[in-house]
Amino acid sequence: MGTYTCKKLRIEGKFQRLVYPLDQRRFAQLEADILSGLGDETLIVWDGYLIDGFSQYQICQKHCLSFRAENMEFRCQEAVTAWICARQLRRSDIPESMRRFLIGMQYRAEAAEVKLFRNEKDWIKSGREPVCHQIAVRIGRENHVAWETVRRFSNFACSLEKIRGRSPKAAEKIMYGNIKIADKRLLWLSKLDEQSFQQELARLELTQQPLSAVRTNQSGARKIGDATSEIALAASVKDMPVFDPDAEVTGLTLTIPSWSGSIDRTISGTDLSIVSAEAKARLASALLGLQEKAAEMLIAIGVK
Repeated sequence: MGTYTCKKLRIEGKFQRLVYPLDQRRFAQLEADILSGLGDETLIVWDGYLIDGFSQYQICQKHCLSFRAENMEFRCQEAVTAWICARQLRRSDIPESMRRFLIGMQYRAEAAEVKLFRNEKDWIKSGREPVCHQIAVRIGRENHVAWETVRRFSNFACSLEKIRGRSPKAAEKIMYGNIKIADKRLLWLSKLDEQSFQQELARLELTQQPLSAVRTNQSGARKIGDATSEIALAASVKDMPVFDPDAEVTGLTLTIPSWSGSIDRTISGTDLSIVSAEAKARLASALLGLQEKAAEMLIAIGVK
């Protein structure tokens, strides 16, 4: 641990975005506490990067104040991500969408770390549950949700990260709960071509504004008299991509019989007694993952 004055720490965006910022009132209170000598919590650093205490650091830099920093050891960025997510999930002031995102990101980070440093095949051969399943169970228990829900939140986080790559501001609004959108529609949005993606974002923004703001935007568009500007503001329905709510489910329904056929052919046409242990381990891992996904889907569609 060290004490520094006006020292520049490195800020990594992918770490900072996992931390829900303080609102103006709490930030002002923290600033007052620090200036009066009451708020001197230790900042946490990994490899020169700040990973906890962003608001404190901002205030100390603003007033050129000294601060204490403790260096923590992690073996990879995935481990850092998981630690930040778990720490943030202890807070009571984060929005529900942010909580879902953090649970999903913690699972994805820990699963990625497993793939980097553990041999999943040896784990399965020893008769234990796949490590990623154990991770989902533990994270679910820590956050009072089912392990299937953890996997669902992982998909939510993945879709949101894809959207962040195209529109960081929109991703932040969704994560902070300023834009409400169902998981399935979020996945659909993340797969749109660029033009349709921007039109759908404009429509989402418009439909979730207060009525007075919508009227102001529409009035402004009429005054401008520019058709392209009006489309950018109001995203006409006729320009929207056609959305079929059953498309994903129908596609999945048509795909599943081919999986069943492949399994039947393998059972009837293969002497499994001579198949290598490594091949069996790979198949077991894939089947267990499929079983988890099937259970997750059944829960999602209301089948107990």
